[in-house]
Amino acid sequence: VEFYGADGMEGIIHPLNDNWMIGSFQFGGKRRTKDGGITQDGINPSDFNGDWVTPLLYDPNDQMTIYTMDDVIYKSEDFGSTWNQIGDPFPGIIANAAISEINSNIIAVSNYDNLDISLDGGQTFTEISPPSVNYFITDIAFDPNDDNVIIVTYGTYQNNNQKVYITTNQGETWENITHNLGNMPIRSVVIDHTDASTIYLGTEIGVYKKAMSENTWSSHSENLPNMTVMELEIMYGSNTLRAATWGRGLWEYSLDGREDFPVILTTEISNQPTDTQPKVNIDQFVTSTISYDGEISNAYIQWSEGISSVVNTIPMTNSSGNIWVTDSSIPNQAEGTKVYFKVFAEGENNDISETYRFMYEVKANVLCTPSMNCQEGDGFQLVQIGDIYNPSGCEGYGDFMDLSTDLEQGSTNQLTLTTGWGNQYVKAWIDFNDDLDFTSDEVVVDNYEIAPGLGAGSHNETVDLIISENANLGEHILRVKSNWSTDVPVDACTETQYGETEDYMVNIVESSLGLIENNFKYKPLVYPNPTVGDFSIDLGTIYNNVKITLTDINGRIIQFRNTLNGRFFDLEIDSSSGMYLLTVESGKNRAVIKIIKN
Repeated sequence: VEFYGADGMEGIIHPLNDNWMIGSFQFGGKRRTKDGGITQDGINPSDFNGDWVTPLLYDPNDQMTIYTMDDVIYKSEDFGSTWNQIGDPFPGIIANAAISEINSNIIAVSNYDNLDISLDGGQTFTEISPPSVNYFITDIAFDPNDDNVIIVTYGTYQNNNQKVYITTNQGETWENITHNLGNMPIRSVVIDHTDASTIYLGTEIGVYKKAMSENTWSSHSENLPNMTVMELEIMYGSNTLRAATWGRGLWEYSLDGREDFPVILTTEISNQPTDTQPKVNIDQFVTSTISYDGEISNAYIQWSEGISSVVNTIPMTNSSGNIWVTDSSIPNQAEGTKVYFKVFAEGENNDISETYRFMYEVKANVLCTPSMNCQEGDGFQLVQIGDIYNPSGCEGYGDFMDLSTDLEQGSTNQLTLTTGWGNQYVKAWIDFNDDLDFTSDEVVVDNYEIAPGLGAGSHNETVDLIISENANLGEHILRVKSNWSTDVPVDACTETQYGETEDYMVNIVESSLGLIENNFKYKPLVYPNPTVGDFSIDLGTIYNNVKITLTDINGRIIQFRNTLNGRFFDLEIDSSSGMYLLTVESGKNRAVIKIIKN
């Protein structure tokens, strides 16, 4: 997805919800998406004008909280929806910033050669600049193992051997650790989370490293072009270092000494964090993708309620391939509780990998009920599907969950709608996982336009509402939402000016179509079903000597095909509408499938 055009600057992807991203361009312009780039919005504080590359970072201890800076510091606790101005460290635009991973009240910022630190979350600042170094600071890093330790780098070309400085007491004293680097500019710095607290530098030519206790820098630029490395990031779970170069793309290499460790590639919870998720009393299982050349001896998570709470352990089991899932969910917590966890994977040689500390906040288990303006009478006048027939007026929000109908898995259903105005866009969701949230994968009608170009008056149309073959059985909320003209319903909870939201109940039941019997290794799929004539069969894997017989309901053979090889087969019913039986055989494998031709 090409998200936006401009010079690309800092970016954020939410650690547990990769649909939530913020990108930025020149002078701190920002664009945010909550759906993986399908839609986006601007989220800057008012009258914001930052540096050419403006700092943009999230609180490592509250990943919904983000910071940005121009000549003051702005903090958002809702991923950029609202901002509070919290501090004014020094005259001029802030060029660099860092937050301690141990205590997010500790923030360091710089402007040219000025370095200030705050111990109260950005409210007040004290200058801690290294003495007698009057050059431009290019980056700041806290040691993730000790927030008294701070490193700053300088981008000067001068032959002065003043490129990297360290403090072990939050700026009271400083030491020059340039050592053998020579006089090339240093562009970026990160510190590893291992016991060695290895320091990595992005320099004018490549990457250099040294353990915190060492006095000599060595190259860490295997296969890397001789390019300026503008920014570095350490990926904890995969034990890798990523380097953004000036003009030669993005590169990745193993952390020093951790080349053969288990690699934790992805981690997610049952409900990705959003403004309303995860909710109270909804179980949160942790799933990770873990790769390793040997045998994983142990995988588990450690979690806590609050950062300083006692750490609890939940084992993980290899469910399939490289996928590991917790044996039980993280225990349910009260509304407002912040839950923290890490994933650990142990290899054969006591090589233990761990992720960054993930976190989420438990939200209220409530159903959003957006109300809209009914003054133009353009809400729903009729919603009809199956046994639901509701000729209501416009309520703004209508709770009709006492009305219900059965819908079959794999079925296409007729949803009939009457609105009081044309140019209405209609979107519908079914809360298949019953988490009182409506997500993009639960959309069953996607912005269908009713009576385009028409105005006032009743307008009636019917739209297909499709239930997937593997939809969760049982009762779920059906939400139907309309809105006038181009302001289409973006999500299920936003209040817009014109239209209406109504909730109903649907009961998903097993399909009367589909498999009657089967002893193939995989469940054969027939699609589409119902069909207007053409349909396909997927046996899940390749079979030889496949025999296909199609009969009508009275047993009369309509079509017969023999000695077929393969996995996919295309057929056509050229007879009249009605019910047919499809029999597929290969050796001792046999499946019988019911098909409807419309």
